[in-house]
Amino acid sequence: MILLGSHKSARDLLDRRGGIYSSRPHFAGLGDYGFGGKSITFLPYGPRWKQRNRIQTALVKPSMTKRYRVLQDIESKHLLLKILLQGSEFFDIFELYHANLLLVLMYGRRIADLGERYQEEYIGNITAVEHAFQRNHVVEPFPWLTEVLSFGKWKARSQKAIKNQERLLEQLTDTALMSRSWNWCKALAGEKEMNNIDKEDIIVTSADLFEAGHAVPMTLCVFVMASVLHRDAVKEAQEELDRVVGPDRLPTFDDMPNLPYVNAFIAEIQRWRPIAVTGMPHAVIEDDEYMGYRIPKGTPVAANHWSLEHDEEIFGDPSNFRPQRWIDDSALPTCQFGFGRRACPGQYLVRDTLFSVISRMLWAYNFEYAYDEAGNKKEIDPDNVSQSPDSQPLPFDAVFGIRSSRHQEIVENESKACEQNLDIILNKIKPSEKEL
Repeated sequence: MILLGSHKSARDLLDRRGGIYSSRPHFAGLGDYGFGGKSITFLPYGPRWKQRNRIQTALVKPSMTKRYRVLQDIESKHLLLKILLQGSEFFDIFELYHANLLLVLMYGRRIADLGERYQEEYIGNITAVEHAFQRNHVVEPFPWLTEVLSFGKWKARSQKAIKNQERLLEQLTDTALMSRSWNWCKALAGEKEMNNIDKEDIIVTSADLFEAGHAVPMTLCVFVMASVLHRDAVKEAQEELDRVVGPDRLPTFDDMPNLPYVNAFIAEIQRWRPIAVTGMPHAVIEDDEYMGYRIPKGTPVAANHWSLEHDEEIFGDPSNFRPQRWIDDSALPTCQFGFGRRACPGQYLVRDTLFSVISRMLWAYNFEYAYDEAGNKKEIDPDNVSQSPDSQPLPFDAVFGIRSSRHQEIVENESKACEQNLDIILNKIKPSEKEL
């Protein structure tokens, strides 16, 4: 495998030569899992991948993403109230927010609250599959290990988790297709140019869209970590919010162009601690040469996201959390959504999702260290992250302090006033045939 450690090399190969660098290597430990390896994540570049990518892009293109803002508005208001009432459970609250946002869009279904049944039925399955991905990722450089370890408990658990997920997703899809309201499954089933896809295609595409956004709750945890550790940056963001928004309403998407520091804060979160340490590997489909090096056909090529986002030649002081860098130079490169034809089509939805939650949390709350019963501060280590393809923060404690009684009143009232009927919400979102 070739790892690309600079933005220049990643752009040169994965963007500018995307015509030959957009396929995938064979995933010895992963590609045959989950509906026979039909996930777009593992599909090689070709007609099947193009069709699946076209389907996904139709649902998450910028014009469609704007229609989803009504749901993001509602779900972020519920999140604010949950933080007020159950702030110590913020890891679970972020998972719930992400799950509800996508479950409503895909299946017309919402989970009411945290709890054992929710954890087991939804997040339990998704987490198990992610763990399977992380374990199986180990065998990719050594395909022979798939045979040596084929009878190990790790593989049996992986297969069980994925089969459970397939069963759950099929049940959700069946329910969604019979729903009275619009949802992604019904859109996929009814789109004219997709008449040749079957139910399994709908299930797999929906699962791909769900899992493509898995980094959102992890990024929100990084946001909390950064906000506790870097109070000066939080203060500057809050001063901007106070000037532009004031204390009597929540930030909205209409405020986005007028909040440059908040937008820079979000960009810095994604750069400072990227969730994907290394991007999913591409594969070159013909022999190539770059900077005097021969790259044989079939070679896996991946961007090292950590190296790219911490390049001293570009960022100067990459270890420091400094949102101002994005205002000083709006042309700074980023890699969190990948490169070339394999770039994440859902990036516009993710950007709106992060803005809706982070701008409102900065508006509503101060972020403090937690203390134990003896009065000792619970330190936060920004390098204490999982050792896996997704480098998410390991559990830590933080305290959320509401900024004033007026802020609390707004948080409580806005959540109570939200529309609860999913049929009404989804029929507001429903696009015309021309839009989709």
